[in-house]
Amino acid sequence: MKNVYTKKENCCGCTACYSICPKHAISMKPDQEGFLYPIIDASECVGCDLCKKVCPTQKNMPLESFERHGYVSRALDQSVVSRSTSGGFVSPLADWISKQGGVICGATYDKNFKVVHVISGGASIPRLKICSK
Repeated sequence: MKNVYTKKENCCGCTACYSICPKHAISMKPDQEGFLYPIIDASECVGCDLCKKVCPTQKNMPLESFERHGYVSRALDQSVVSRSTSGGFVSPLADWISKQGGVICGATYDKNFKVVHVISGGASIPRLKICSK
């Protein structure tokens, strides 16, 4: 077995196969455009097929089985919308969650433009950097 997928365009790069492999035989490698694809080390693979079983593109679930709903939202404050890439939806939602005592988890860039994961919000939880790569 060389690939989880039969055609490269059938891989969505979700890393589910990489995460489920019990032998760590799968690594995620970037292609020439920087998109990650699974590469299987055949010498480590035990042929359990968990990678194929977990792959969302290989499940072929009929779309009729899913009830679909769509929601649209945006901030009312134009200054929030103009600074946002999401229509200003996240800022008021985060404010509301924080006022309810909840926390917001997300990713942002640090001063060196590296992605860091943060938790913020809630009365007793300051902004906390939890992961950096």
